[in-house]
Amino acid sequence: MPEHTTSHRTAQETRAALLEAAAAEILECGYAAASLSAIAARQGLTKGALAHQFPTKSDFVEALGDALRDAVRQSVTAGRSAYPDSPTRALIAFVLHLGTRATSDPAVAAATALFSDRAAPAPRLAGAVGELLQETERFVTEADAAGEVDEPLPPADVAEHIVITNLGTASFRLYQHPTQPTRPRLRFLRITLAGSGFRDVDAVIDGVVASRANGTLEELPPSKSMSR
Repeated sequence: MPEHTTSHRTAQETRAALLEAAAAEILECGYAAASLSAIAARQGLTKGALAHQFPTKSDFVEALGDALRDAVRQSVTAGRSAYPDSPTRALIAFVLHLGTRATSDPAVAAATALFSDRAAPAPRLAGAVGELLQETERFVTEADAAGEVDEPLPPADVAEHIVITNLGTASFRLYQHPTQPTRPRLRFLRITLAGSGFRDVDAVIDGVVASRANGTLEELPPSKSMSR
């Protein structure tokens, strides 16, 4: 394991580096098998030096939960900025943005993996997952109020299904090959929204995915309402 120069780091930089090391360890080994010694070794530190920043392994889980919470808030902002007049499109953009964070940020990826890890201390992630549920439910409620849903189901139930399927899918893909290119993007979200009464789900999701793929998600003009 290569040595890392740490003497010139600020406490904040050291904390960030250790959190990234913990994320990598948890993603590779799972929560139960990840050890403080192994995490410290990834940064060329002793276990005692690590304890100044993270005294226990569960402290890492709380910090990973904070990273997930930050990603949720940034994704909410991205979705609403891209589609200020269509809550359904904003919800889809939110899911896409959060998915990108989960694949590009090790801390968010690890927090997502811990969602399905029975060994992880659930209370340390409860706040982040609760905020994710709350924001998702808010999108669903607003879509109903905007007339974008026919015969809607309870928003809390729809939001819970969206969160469970998306976090579950993200965790599943850590151990499986990527989605086959012939399968549509966000296929489980398509099923959930269609079954919950959202209108024109495939066309709407395809439009948002295309904008995201072209890198124009945050530069789109105001979108047309889905209301009749």
